[in-house]
Amino acid sequence: MVKVVEVVEVVEKVPLRGEMILVIPDAMRSWDMGNYRDLEAWQVSRALANATYRLTDAFPATERYGLAAQMRRAGVSIMSNIAEGAGRGSDSQFAQFVRIARGSLRELESQRLLAEDLGLVKQPALAEVDDLLTQQGRLLHALLRWLTQPRKP
Repeated sequence: MVKVVEVVEVVEKVPLRGEMILVIPDAMRSWDMGNYRDLEAWQVSRALANATYRLTDAFPATERYGLAAQMRRAGVSIMSNIAEGAGRGSDSQFAQFVRIARGSLRELESQRLLAEDLGLVKQPALAEVDDLLTQQGRLLHALLRWLTQPRKP
């Protein structure tokens, strides 16, 4: 399977757990990326935030301001940090926001496990979120690698 992270030309194929991710070329700097909404990493994070909202809708009212709210904030934080980072003026600044997004992803993964442990949600309701969490982790990893790799002058 091949995942695409905005490709104009193929520069590098990055193997990640049996999948190949095409990495965007050096000529396309973070501040030249145009609309952050074109980044697959942002598109998947948006889908994950929506799936998280749907999942937490089923939580009991007693969790509305507890775990449900924390999970929703973490999901929104991922997409927000990708968008904000893409709007920054350098790859290093963008990379820092991708790292923050990755931290929010790990936070959401942990909270999802707790929700299951507490019996707030069960499979198959978790399947969509689990798939998106895995996909998002791979995309953030690939994006961070691209942003932090040495550039040719």
